Amino acid sequence: WNDTASLNRWTSWSLNVAKSCSPIRSTRFNEPPRRRIKSPKRSMQLRPFGDTGWEISAIGFGAWQLGGTWGAVDDTAAIDALHHAFACGVNFVDTAPAYGNGRSEILVGRAVRDWRHHRVHVATKVTPAKATAPDDKQASLNELYPAAHVREQVEASLRRLQLERIDLLQLHQWMPRRL
Repeated sequence: WNDTASLNRWTSWSLNVAKSCSPIRSTRFNEPPRRRIKSPKRSMQLRPFGDTGWEISAIGFGAWQLGGTWGAVDDTAAIDALHHAFACGVNFVDTAPAYGNGRSEILVGRAVRDWRHHRVHVATKVTPAKATAPDDKQASLNELYPAAHVREQVEASLRRLQLERIDLLQLHQWMPRRL
């Protein structure tokens, strides 16, 4: 973002979109939805998530903006936005320790713990042990994500989230040639 005002407008817009619960008409995935989560607001299409047996909402909640790195985000408004998205049938939230130095994970964890209806799946990320440029071909996956580092990061995320599990753990770096 080139200025804080633009980012604040985007954050406000994204929180308002989460509250709108507009109907889902996406046909992006080849497989038709197996079922829908019915809520007081709308029903959400669900898609199979690989071979996990999970059915994930066609739209997830990206919680980057909740970290507040680019401008103040009220905790109550953030949790309200998450709960509203859950009420609309969203059952997948993506966060990361890098989003507001863990603040996004804290807010997501609080919202998920307080939600008493359908299960919400949480995805978070592990940052690399050493910073590299996206085109750095020298660093190996084992150098970037040694086992002890991954364990430490997962334990820290679980403490921030205050949840028993992380449903999806992702590597938080662009590395097209390493995988």
